[in-house]
Amino acid sequence: MYRIRRFGVMKTATVVAIMYMLVVGVFVIPFGLLALLVSPTQGSGGFGSASGILLFGVVAIFGYGLLGWVFTAVAAAVDNLAARWVTASDDDAGPAIHDPSRAVG
Repeated sequence: MYRIRRFGVMKTATVVAIMYMLVVGVFVIPFGLLALLVSPTQGSGGFGSASGILLFGVVAIFGYGLLGWVFTAVAAAVDNLAARWVTASDDDAGPAIHDPSRAVG
């Protein structure tokens, strides 16, 4: 059995952001196509036009991915910090056994 000691902040945040982008894309693409079908074909080129709907979809996908990356990076960093505090207190209370895999640095 393996024990997770810490998360790689950048890798974890990147993987979660990509998953968020894929999930949002799964919802944005069908609703965007539906919006294109029901939007009037003659318009002033505003937000209801094809370019406005496409722009909204791209901003939604990348914006959600960016926010997911930031919040996941913060959460992973806080988790690593908390794990360091808890592990340090466990090491102090346990027997003094030399384990090179737990060396700091």
